[in-house]
Amino acid sequence: MTKANKSIEQKLAEMQDDLRHLTDLVERIYQSLALPPDTGPDEYPMTLKDVAAFLRLEEVDVREKCEQGILPFIKKGKRLKFKKAELISWMQNQEQGAEGSVDNFVDRYLQKNPLRGY
Repeated sequence: MTKANKSIEQKLAEMQDDLRHLTDLVERIYQSLALPPDTGPDEYPMTLKDVAAFLRLEEVDVREKCEQGILPFIKKGKRLKFKKAELISWMQNQEQGAEGSVDNFVDRYLQKNPLRGY
């Protein structure tokens, strides 16, 4: 075997090692970004735009309902996030006329006035 062939074989072996290393890194990154196994697509946080499309409302109307404490939401900085399961539950309660229940009033109050220090 000539010196040139050996050098090429060494470089190929190094490239295969590098490729295995990169594959392992990509797999670790993918696993770190994956959702926990029991988290379904309904638990992805929805954006204001997603909710407006889902409820067939204008974004302004969704924001207004959030400000009034009508819609369940989570505030992350200046952004509003929503869970689809909570929105579906809210819609079911609306259909049953549960708008005026004490639990809903408390939920709306706490969304407007979060407890501090807890």
